[in-house]
Amino acid sequence: MTEDQMAAEARELLANVTRVQSHARQSMLSASWSIFILWGVISAVSVVPLLLGADDIGYYWLVAAPIGAIASFWLGARHSEDVGAGESSLPYALTAIGIFVFAFAGSILIDSRWAIVWVFSVVAVGFGVFAILDRQRPVLYLVGLLVVGFVGLGLGLDDSTSLYLSCALLLGGSYLGLGVGLRMARP
Repeated sequence: MTEDQMAAEARELLANVTRVQSHARQSMLSASWSIFILWGVISAVSVVPLLLGADDIGYYWLVAAPIGAIASFWLGARHSEDVGAGESSLPYALTAIGIFVFAFAGSILIDSRWAIVWVFSVVAVGFGVFAILDRQRPVLYLVGLLVVGFVGLGLGLDDSTSLYLSCALLLGGSYLGLGVGLRMARP
């Protein structure tokens, strides 16, 4: 093999490695699209009981949150197999437990209007931790905007029902949009 042939082969191998790395990065970024859609739907649908006149939205979350958590772990395990990550699920489990503990504690310890802001912010920040674990740093921008939005809504809306509806639709719509966008970006 001549020196020119070896150089051409090396360039081709390097191009292949670059293409595989790009594909792997894209796979990791778009892997959790279905989890964002799941939680977007769960958050958006949570407004239905309030619109139908329910006094306490807590019963909805008592059922929806565990179902969503189980579905998320199942989807996450599937995506991990798809992209060949093979990483430990312990950090994800600890983050999920942290979301539930901090959200629940805040909903008990904080005034009802600010408890709404707290709970939605905790959920958003929890997904930010998931994004860090999944190497999805661009998702952190959305998390930051969501938390700022929740605080702004808390400052601007005095009515707890309006505040809850606004926060739930902001989180739900953002996660649905992100999930659809990630799905469309899949390689």
